[in-house]
Amino acid sequence: MPLNVILRALSQPSTYAGLSGVAGAVGLSAPEFQAVASLLAALFGVAAMVLNERGT
Repeated sequence: MPLNVILRALSQPSTYAGLSGVAGAVGLSAPEFQAVASLLAALFGVAAMVLNERGT
């Protein structure tokens, strides 16, 4: 499932290092990147809970 691949990638520190590089390239400042990363982490965290609930 593609979402599982994304969730697995988001658990790796190198993913955030890559995202910070992309964010810098498109002009996001550190606070903006932190807000976007926090939002994505929250959304994928909720998705992970829902996926685990369906599997039981």
